[in-house]
Formats: sequence, structure tokens, C-alpha cells
Amino acid sequence: MENVNPTILKTTIEAIPVLTEENFSSWRTRITALFKLGGVKNQMLEGNPALDDDDNTTLCAIILSKLSTATQSNIVNAENEDDAQLLWKAILKRFISSEPSNRARVYNNFSNIVFDSSNIEKFITEVRSAIVKMVDVGINIPEDIITYDLIKRLPNSLDNIKQSITHSRDGEDIKPEKLLDHLEIHLNELKVSAATKGEVVAASMYTSEDHKCLGGRHNPSSKTHPKEKCWAVYPEQRLAFLKKKEEAQVSTYSTFSSLQPSIFILDSGSSSHMISDRQLFLTLDENEGGLINTSSGMSTLQIRGKGTVKLKFRDRTVIFHNVLLVPNITVNVLSLRLLVLDNCNINFYPNHFEILRDNEVFLDGHYQNNIPVLELHPELPQHQTHLSEAELLHKSLGHEQLTSRRKGLAIIHQSFTQIAAPNS
Repeated sequence: MENVNPTILKTTIEAIPVLTEENFSSWRTRITALFKLGGVKNQMLEGNPALDDDDNTTLCAIILSKLSTATQSNIVNAENEDDAQLLWKAILKRFISSEPSNRARVYNNFSNIVFDSSNIEKFITEVRSAIVKMVDVGINIPEDIITYDLIKRLPNSLDNIKQSITHSRDGEDIKPEKLLDHLEIHLNELKVSAATKGEVVAASMYTSEDHKCLGGRHNPSSKTHPKEKCWAVYPEQRLAFLKKKEEAQVSTYSTFSSLQPSIFILDSGSSSHMISDRQLFLTLDENEGGLINTSSGMSTLQIRGKGTVKLKFRDRTVIFHNVLLVPNITVNVLSLRLLVLDNCNINFYPNHFEILRDNEVFLDGHYQNNIPVLELHPELPQHQTHLSEAELLHKSLGHEQLTSRRKGLAIIHQSFTQIAAPNS
């Protein structure tokens, strides 16, 4: 190796990482490049012929300097510490030996990898390294089985990634690398989102829990707020903020309600359709009651019934079932969730949105103050009656109403009074 350019040799040695339990694959690539540069690759990989003394001394020094303390204790002994070829053989036995004990160690390392949502990058790196190690020691597990195992370790918040893998056509995406690609995309989206909001990426991705304020104390590591604005220290500030937020939202909704009572808000956060006008109901079960929470959770609204409403959208009639009567709500609400459950598809465009049913436009609307709204006008029945069921039954049996009887008695009384009165 004495003929190698010293500058190139120095650069190559510096590029070799310290060998640990996690990075053997990349370490082997770098150290093999050094062997090739020094013209001793075949001698090192095949174990013969023996190296000359100078090359052996140089390589022993380099290899030993590139082993972690833990790795040295498992590899280096009195027999191989002065022999570069024996050192190399011991390293290979430790990391890629197909002996049962080594294979068990490698597989256990893979099975013990835990997903940490605050450090996704670590999970990706550990999985890739573990898969390479298993291949090196001869552990051959089908790719789909490895993928299912990894999917099981992901939290429910990543169900969209799980479904995109497991629902792939012909199972072509059920591979560990595809799953890791999806996780990298998710990781990049988190970085972009954090940068857009002006937050420190590390605070939102890697050490998010370390930056929380807990137990009534402000965390000095917090990047989102100073101590004087900490809700953990001053909980009354949180209540004031939520109240102000709710008032602002109510004010916005009240604008729609007061100017155009026929306006409906398309709300993705609502679990039910809700209106305030009792007259819009075709049927109404007033035994259905309860409370609904406002968006901030600061107050509640009373539910006075549940039923079916009949409305007019342009030139056609539309009917909604399971609508809540909430007299004090400031704006009528259509639940996006219920529309989806009713087999509707919602398409949002820059200036308007469409609600499709059976691939045809069912409703459409526009945005007002960045809120999706649509107009639905009341369509009351032509022969609407406010008689109770008892009054309708009474009338159907041919009985007069009490008011009619009273009018008749008044006429009889007046006639009797005129007959009985003395002549003037």
C-alpha cells in the first residue's frame, strides 16, 4: 500500500465509518474500497496469500481504529489482533455468518425495532439495515410477510399508508421498500408542513414530546411560545382564547344566518345535519333530545327533535333524513360525513364544489369567506295543517270542534234573550 497517493489514502480512510451493530453493510463497502485501492482486495477477501508485513501492519491499524468498543470486544482476541486477514474473517463471522446463533441474533434485532412517531427516520434506517443483515446471514423471509410485520408496528394515525400498501393491485406494492418509501414521503410532508408554519422541524418531528409544557410548568425548550403566554402556567389564557375563537366563529356564521336564512354550511366536523326552523320538517320526533358541543367545547346547544326535512334546490326537491332540530343554532348545517355515508361524493374546486350522487350532480355550492356554502330554500307542503293527531281523528269521526259548539250556544243564548226581554 506504500505506492498509494497519501492524500487519496487519507481521504479514503476518513470516509470509513466506525463499525457498529447497525452499519456493517456500508462499512464493508468502504473498507473493501480501501483494500482495492491498496491492491490487496483479493488477498483480504480470500484469505491468501498472506500479506507482507508492512501491508498487514497498516491494515491492522486501520481496521482496529474503525471498530466500536462493543464490536472490538466481540471480535478482537490475542490470536487475530496482529493479523489483518484473521481480523477480517472474524468480522465476517460476526456479521454475516449463517450459524444459528448469529442468525437468531440478527433476526431478534429486526423483530425488536419499534416505530417511534417522533423519530420516523430512525425507524426507516434501522429497518433497511436489518433487512440487509438478514439477507447476509441467509435469513430468507418473503417480502410480503416482512411488510405485514412492519405494518403491524405502525400506529393508527398512519392507516392511510397501511391501506395504500395492503390494497395494492395484485399485491405488487406489498414490499418493505414500498412501505419505507411511503414513510419517507410522510416524513418529507411533515418537514414541509413545519417549515411552512415557521416551526423548527426538530421540535415537531423528533423531540415533539420534549417541548411540551406539563404539570403547570413552562418548558424552556418550547419553540412555540414564551413563558408569559404559556397555557400550562396561565390556564385562564386558554379559556379566553377559546371563548374569543368561538365568538368569532359564531359571528361569521351569524352573518350567513341573518342575511340569508336559506344558506347551509357544508361542515366536515359535524356528525349530523342541523337546522333551527321547526317549520321545515315534514316529520319531527320531539322525543329525540340531547346536547351538541360547539367547536371549541366551551358551550352546548339543545337538541329539540329529529326528523325529515323537505327543501328545494333550484328546480328540484331534495329530502334529508335524520336532521336535528337545534333552535339556537345560528346557521343551518349539512354534515359532510352523513353525505358520504349516503353514497355521495364531494369534489372541491378552486371556486366551487359539487356533491355527486350516482355520478350525477346532486347539489353544488360556492365559497364565502373560505367557507363552503349552498342555498336550499324551504318547500312546505301545500296542505300543511297544525291540527294534532287527536283533533284530526275527532274531525274524521264527524264531531264538531268545541269552538263551533261555543259559537252555536252563543247564538241560541242571544235569541233567547231577545224573546224573553219585555216590550219597550
